[in-house]
Amino acid sequence: MKLSHRWLSRYVPDLPSPERVAVVLQQLGIEVAAMEPWGERLRAIELVEVVRRDPHPRADRLYLVSVRRGSGEVLSVVTGASNGFPGDRLWYGPAGTVLADGHVLGVRDFRGVTSPGMLLSPEEAGFSAEPGDLWVWRQADAVGSTLLDVLRGPDWVYDLELTPNLAIYYQSVRNIAHDAAAVAGWTMNDDREPFPFGQSTGLLRVESRADCPLYGLVALDLVPGAVTPLWMQALLRATGQRPIHPAVDVTNFVLWDCGQPLHAFDRDRVVLPIAVRRALPGESLTLLDGTVAALTSADLVIADGHGPIALAGVMGGAESAIRPDTTRILLESAHFSAPVVFRTLRARQLPTDAALHFGKGTDAVMAAAAPARVLAVMAADGLLAGVGDSAILGEVPRQRVIPFEPETIRTLLGVAWSDERVSLALERLGFGVARDLVTIPSWRHDVEGSADLAEEVARYYGLDTILPRLPRMAASPGKREPEQEFLERLRDLWAQAGYWEVATRTFSSEERERTLNRPTGRQPLQLANPLRNEESRLRTDLLTSLLEVFQFNRSRRDRPIAMFEVASVFAREGERVVESVELAVVESLDPVEQFPHGPRPSIYDLKGALEWVAAQLGWELSLSVPAQIPAFLHPGRSLAIAFTHDPQGGGGWLGELRPRTAQGFQGRRVAVLTMRADRPASPRPRGVMAHPSRFPEIVRDLSLVVPEPVTFDEVQTRIGRTGSADLRQTRLIDRFEGDFGVSLTVRLTFQSDAETLTDQAVEEEVAHILSELAGVGVVLRQ
Repeated sequence: MKLSHRWLSRYVPDLPSPERVAVVLQQLGIEVAAMEPWGERLRAIELVEVVRRDPHPRADRLYLVSVRRGSGEVLSVVTGASNGFPGDRLWYGPAGTVLADGHVLGVRDFRGVTSPGMLLSPEEAGFSAEPGDLWVWRQADAVGSTLLDVLRGPDWVYDLELTPNLAIYYQSVRNIAHDAAAVAGWTMNDDREPFPFGQSTGLLRVESRADCPLYGLVALDLVPGAVTPLWMQALLRATGQRPIHPAVDVTNFVLWDCGQPLHAFDRDRVVLPIAVRRALPGESLTLLDGTVAALTSADLVIADGHGPIALAGVMGGAESAIRPDTTRILLESAHFSAPVVFRTLRARQLPTDAALHFGKGTDAVMAAAAPARVLAVMAADGLLAGVGDSAILGEVPRQRVIPFEPETIRTLLGVAWSDERVSLALERLGFGVARDLVTIPSWRHDVEGSADLAEEVARYYGLDTILPRLPRMAASPGKREPEQEFLERLRDLWAQAGYWEVATRTFSSEERERTLNRPTGRQPLQLANPLRNEESRLRTDLLTSLLEVFQFNRSRRDRPIAMFEVASVFAREGERVVESVELAVVESLDPVEQFPHGPRPSIYDLKGALEWVAAQLGWELSLSVPAQIPAFLHPGRSLAIAFTHDPQGGGGWLGELRPRTAQGFQGRRVAVLTMRADRPASPRPRGVMAHPSRFPEIVRDLSLVVPEPVTFDEVQTRIGRTGSADLRQTRLIDRFEGDFGVSLTVRLTFQSDAETLTDQAVEEEVAHILSELAGVGVVLRQ
């Protein structure tokens, strides 16, 4: 942001030197990146008086204009301008003068006549004035005065680097002047009286008060041919603005003067009443920059009887724009919802000055007072011809109040200042302090609690007044939450198992998730302002992103790949956003070309890794062949995963991708695992080893006749339900089919930590197991 020293002096008449002002700004936390003088080039532009005007002897369209300078010297200048007659006073740029566009004047020869310098138009000098080729000066300044003299000398411009927290309220000369005057003890002039709006109910309507809490319109008439006063043009030029039209220039001035964006409509080009509403389907708007915006219901618009005439708080429309001959204007002063404007400027990439102010939040009090500032400026400089109807809808919100906690402020700053000293700083900065409450000024919508108040106190007294010292606090070692500790251990175990950990993007899109054709049953969470179409929602599963990484690597190097990711997935449940953690693993099963030939990769490698990780974590998992499997998995090579504590919860899937799906990701055979990463109720402690028993094992092999729908997984689950403390292992060692059906031979291993087991004790355990299996029709083969 560029800040004019002269502009600042409108609020602080006795403003000290620019160097002293820069020090005060630095104390407020505003970085002054540079200080530059402005207007020195105008020192060469001199006011002269025309003595005579003669035709050029060798050119039909050129004239020799003799002018008298302040020194009494008379010189002839060649010009093609249609004005500039004897008695007129003009602005003359001698050789060496730098024009507004950077061009440097010299001595030129026009068909045998030498012309030193140039008689200037307003645009060549960098300003706007009444129509005419040459700038005819009507004021009473003496011949020989320079343009810089008329502007009361050069200005200084501060190039400010505003951090995001300060830019919320310091994009305003008034707010900077207020805090600087408070800190330095300067006297400040300020006027925030509200404009006396009328009750013209037919002038406007607001359909959504949440989007626009306050909206006002004032009809104004300008003096025909009026020109923006030179002092205002100089301030706008010094801060990087371009004079356009009195109505536009005054609104730009008020924007940077008091931080309130305004907009002027050509009153003859709008059809009342004006409405503040959301855009309707199919509506469009041609903006001031010439682009045609296809509007959506997310856009807040200003509309007249024919349709939208402006994007609220962002940019006006071309049809209702101010033109050079406009004299009847409709002035808009509003307080729009900051999130609504910010979403529009981000979605449409229109970072206009108004949108950047509204997007950070503006002062509702100033929205009601800004029209009075406009009228005062226009009336003082002879621009205003009359004031018409006006109306405002909405109310200025009441000032917010927060608790006054001086002890908290002292603790945060590490100082021992009294309550009175803390209160004094806040009161000087515009806060109201009464007993245990602080009233926040309307322009400080960023202040929410004691931490913000502590920052204000520190800025008032200066950070150099606070002695550096370490804070006093209880020392305690940092540690992770149990859930974080579990997830870290889960990642470590998969890395120990030989799998590479990857981290993929949290964002996804409908098209990306459709490539796997994996219905998750989750309602996706759409982003309001996605940066790209490929990142329009939060992901609902990990496997799609992991397979994209698999595809990227396979397309570059044909090597075995085994990788995993543990991360969050998201879903919407009604008005709630649900975040859960999943585990996804991808492993290539294609044979590796090597000599001597090693073991062929198998889906059992991934299954064994899962079982090992589950044993280390204390997961109790059940793997089974389901009746139905997802479309992306191979029907004969896939298993359903369930947690024994939640068998109906849908733990996940382990299996191979269908060949056609695998080919889409640059693979022939690809094993995948996707499951919930639930923390066990009783997780196994890290690094705790089981002591081997001193007593011998007893092994029993049972040949069981199993009905057709019963799987070994169910048999194993039933055996585990017996709760035998001495049963150490259950392992399938044989499968046989005969006339009697299917026989599974199961090896049971028993061992006690306290004693040598007897055959009788083991037989009782076996009898208990057979009794449990009988519930599903499993009997001992005879």
